[in-house]
Amino acid sequence: MNAPDDSAPAEDVCRDCGGTLVEGSMALPLLGSPRFAYRLGTTEVTTEVAALMCLSCGTVRLRGRNPDRIRNAVEAKKVRHRHSLGLPRFPGLPDRSPFLPEGGQGPAVPPPRERRAETEGP
Repeated sequence: MNAPDDSAPAEDVCRDCGGTLVEGSMALPLLGSPRFAYRLGTTEVTTEVAALMCLSCGTVRLRGRNPDRIRNAVEAKKVRHRHSLGLPRFPGLPDRSPFLPEGGQGPAVPPPRERRAETEGP
């Protein structure tokens, strides 16, 4: 195996084209080809992985077959995150949840055990 290259930049930049690298995971299914998976919230966006090998030295290069799927997911995550930070308050809604007590320490509704004890009579 080759030793890691210490001269590589600290950023996640593609050595071939200078593009941005994203972190994901590799899935190796029992049937079918390997896949690269990128997590978008609770959903995984995947693309098949193609492998190329140099006939002279044996170096193997992996490449996503459809990088647009992952690229679109990364852009969607940026847009969704940006909009969720600045959602306007709807008129007529309270500033805080009605289920929280005034101090905001915990829920105003007691746990089921405590409710049962309060409703039982002598």
